[in-house]
Amino acid sequence: MKNIIIDSHCDTALKLLSGSNINSNTNQFTLNNALKYDKYLQFFAMYIEPEYVKDGEYDLCNRLIDLVKNEVYNNSKYMKIIINKNELEQYFNEKNRRLGVILTVEDASCLEGKIDNLYNLFDRGIRVIGLTWNGKNQIAGGADCSNTNNDGLSKFGEEVVKKMNELGIIIDVSHLSEKSFYDVMKITNKPVMASHSCCKSICNHRRNLSDDQIKLISKNGGIIGVNLYKDFLNIDTNKADIECLVKHIRHIFNIGGKECIGLGSDYDGMNINKVVIGLENNSKLSNLSKYLKRSEFTDEEVDRIMWKNQFEFLKRELK
Repeated sequence: MKNIIIDSHCDTALKLLSGSNINSNTNQFTLNNALKYDKYLQFFAMYIEPEYVKDGEYDLCNRLIDLVKNEVYNNSKYMKIIINKNELEQYFNEKNRRLGVILTVEDASCLEGKIDNLYNLFDRGIRVIGLTWNGKNQIAGGADCSNTNNDGLSKFGEEVVKKMNELGIIIDVSHLSEKSFYDVMKITNKPVMASHSCCKSICNHRRNLSDDQIKLISKNGGIIGVNLYKDFLNIDTNKADIECLVKHIRHIFNIGGKECIGLGSDYDGMNINKVVIGLENNSKLSNLSKYLKRSEFTDEEVDRIMWKNQFEFLKRELK
């Protein structure tokens, strides 16, 4: 097993907006912890939290991008933003330890109904966009919505999906309603990702994926980042331990195949009491590797789950 992590979701950018920095000891994700691994590639989500919207969602998204880029600038020896396939491969060929950064958006309400804003965010380095959070926006219905035609992909949403395919921005389906999910899958001509989701057949939560959705993502060539949030792992959160997490991983592995499973921690997007015990921060992700090995996954399979599947997915999908 290699000492490498690729994590497709954290909300640390919002922590920066609240005045912390990339190494604040109150964060679940820190740069210092990431540098304990040989390679660590982190997707940083620009979450459009309504509480912080002052001059519009698009403005908030840009403020969050600025904050992350400022941390990269201040720690340039130890952080690098990756925006294309060549940069990804160069990063993994480097001998020194640096944190790789992928910029993403969580809730495309930040487009404010304007396709030009999609182009602008691409130019600023955004390479993954989650179309909604849990509610409804101009693009689609989120997980809290019904599954009627009114809560599926809008006409503007269809345009956004097609332009994302064209530009090379990966579509993140994690927060979509089932109706919106299936609408997206009908029209996308590129693989999608569910950056931080778990299995509905194990834990019947509206944010989790059904077996049919898992199979469709796998058939589409997409990938699923399994989430560490207790509420998505077990209805009884007292039983949402690392063994339960591995049960979700094994289920995706069995239903979707060994190439469609990855890690999407959701660090800094949940209270500390909601994180699986033993994985409370990113220094402890090696515990998951060890537990997977003890759970009879091979070294090659553990590598696939912890980093290799996401690396291969990005190598295919980044231009």
